[in-house]
Parts: sequence; structure tokens; C-alpha cells
Amino acid sequence: MSWAKRPVFNTRVDTATGPRGQMWRESLEQRRCAVPTLGFYEPHRTERAVSPKTGREVKVQCAFGLPENPVTFLGGIYEDGHFSIMTCEPNRWVRDVHDRMPLVLRPSELGDWLGPRYADLFDRRDVELACRVA
Repeated sequence: MSWAKRPVFNTRVDTATGPRGQMWRESLEQRRCAVPTLGFYEPHRTERAVSPKTGREVKVQCAFGLPENPVTFLGGIYEDGHFSIMTCEPNRWVRDVHDRMPLVLRPSELGDWLGPRYADLFDRRDVELACRVA
């Protein structure tokens, strides 16, 4: 089964590996990629601040990244020139801000993600992340 005709930005690990994950199953098994980033942003679920641009109250944006590395890799899958970032349960650094997080990969884990042991990386609870208000 191919991906939907519209872009798919995030693919939940639990959905992709569950009974309703047919859309992503082949890509997860055969077409994984690592997306290099400077980090990722999540809107805080409860904290708000006044936007300096609009003067309106908005959700506070939090920037996350690996504290020991300027580049943060995100696990992704692809098909036909499109890619989607895998998301998973938030770890303790993200949980208070958002209910999901991208599948963050340490540089030392890239070989496992791109190889047959990729499923070992679905649990990201021990990946330390630095957070700053953006």
C-alpha cells in the first residue's frame, strides 16, 4: 500500500508497527533514513507568552537537541521522494511539554537505525535532550 496522496509529516512508531500500519510497514522495514537537524521544536502544552511579532498570546515554543552534539538526527522513513519523521512516546525531557517526540538518534546509533536492529531504538526514554525556550 502506498502512502496517502497528501504529505505525511509524522509517522507514529506505535501505529506503524501495529495492525493499522500497512501504509508504513514496507518503508519502515526497507526504507529508513536519518534526517540531520539542528534540533526540533514543540509547542508547550500549557505555557503561553505574548508574541513579540503579533502582540497576541501564543504557546511557548521549546527547542530540543542533543546536548553533546550540534547535530540531532531524527529517524525517518521514505517512499517515492517523500519522507516522514518517526515519532514515539516522549521521554522525561519532553513529556511536560508535548505528548509525542521525534525518534531522536544519537550519532552512534545511526548504523542500528539503518540496519536490521532498528526496532531496538523505538524506546527513547534514556536519550538526554537539552531544552531551551525559543
